[in-house]
Amino acid sequence: MNRREFVVKSGCALAAVAVPTIVPSSVFGANAPSNRINVGFIGTGRQAFGANMPQMLAVPGVQPVCVCDVDSWRLAQAQSLVNSLMAKRDGLGSYNGCAIKSDFRDVLVDPDIDALMISTPDHWHVPMGLAAARAKKHFALEKPLTLSVQQGR
Repeated sequence: MNRREFVVKSGCALAAVAVPTIVPSSVFGANAPSNRINVGFIGTGRQAFGANMPQMLAVPGVQPVCVCDVDSWRLAQAQSLVNSLMAKRDGLGSYNGCAIKSDFRDVLVDPDIDALMISTPDHWHVPMGLAAARAKKHFALEKPLTLSVQQGR
């Protein structure tokens, strides 16, 4: 084999290697489920509407899975807010991927939920936070985390 044959043959080999790298990023996982955090919102009162839901849903990669509250009116309002914020954020005509649950324990056992935002009244922070930790869920709480030093310990 002379130098010219080597260059021609190696050029063909390089072209064969280079061609597969010209593919869309989605093939390599740009929109993979591992790049998304599925979040459940527990408590849909003033703090959830005014701060927690809008701020959390503005973060790319956050995917709301469900909202949870014992008040059915607030629950419907929260679902509507999440669906409209997600449609706007992702540039969709509509979004209907947010489920509703009335019992926080149903949220804790849902294997599709990676993290929780707990926006409940203060006396629920410790019981729900402990339950979330036992369920091995990542979670954020409003302050105060506990109502007493003893409860914190």
